[in-house]
Amino acid sequence: MRVLWDYSIRGQQLEGINLFNFILNTYEATRNKCDSINMVFVHYLPGTGKEVKVRVLWPSRQETVPEMCSGWPPALEDCEDGEVYEASMLLLFDPWRNLKKLKNAHDSFGKAFAEFEGWMSMQVKERIDHIQLYYKCEWRNPDRIANGNSLYDEL
Repeated sequence: MRVLWDYSIRGQQLEGINLFNFILNTYEATRNKCDSINMVFVHYLPGTGKEVKVRVLWPSRQETVPEMCSGWPPALEDCEDGEVYEASMLLLFDPWRNLKKLKNAHDSFGKAFAEFEGWMSMQVKERIDHIQLYYKCEWRNPDRIANGNSLYDEL
């Protein structure tokens, strides 16, 4: 997946950004084709083949909805052992450069995620809660979908 590669080779100025914010707050552009007024450009790491490309930070007034690779992250209750959920949350919210180090020297994603929960910011905690809330929304009710009923039918 290209976004994972782009994230792993992001410039040093974006070192502490997590993947979720990288997707939400930046986009790729060709360096010479950008309007440079009030725009922040971050070059990819040298030697990665992206010398003519840059990451552009969205202006703070820009409203965006993240397009998640392969769909929305898994719901906690849909994961039998939790490892897929925990790995997904670490992938999205704990800054990384190398996927092989996502466990942060732990032997399981569960232990790595438990440590991460101890120091994650309130913003990250809220975003994780909002991801789970997505699955609990009324409009995603399987009975409603199976019966062909729309939320708008009740209005």
